[in-house]
Amino acid sequence: MIRSAKFYKGLWDVIDKKPNIKFINSIVKSILEHDNDVEVITDEGSFKGAKVINSIEFNKHYLTQEKYPVLQQHFIGWFIKTQKNEFDDEVATFMDFEIPQNGTTAFMYVLPSSKTEALIEYTLFSEKLLTKDAYEKPYLPI
Repeated sequence: MIRSAKFYKGLWDVIDKKPNIKFINSIVKSILEHDNDVEVITDEGSFKGAKVINSIEFNKHYLTQEKYPVLQQHFIGWFIKTQKNEFDDEVATFMDFEIPQNGTTAFMYVLPSSKTEALIEYTLFSEKLLTKDAYEKPYLPI
């Protein structure tokens, strides 16, 4: 298990020391692919590079189309502590699909931090998000 605050602090500690990395906070208007490079046009100018990795949604057509359902990944987790040694703190359980799927793709995982403590998460992919109550009862039909 990686704690996000510690993970990001470690990343920023390294990134901040790199003189060739610059962060620009601006609005991306478009991305143009040319024969030999890619150009990112922003409200503060344009920038060229060999490649661009993009996660910006310029077109939200996928939200209105009906042929393919748009699946969302969502989950709930619990940190639990037991009085007796219940966990093998050397073994994590990832993507345990041996739970009812209820018309979705669902799995659980267990990340022990000691023999008496673990993070247990229920994760699923479905078209609609659940109410908090439904996450608490994953074995009931959605």
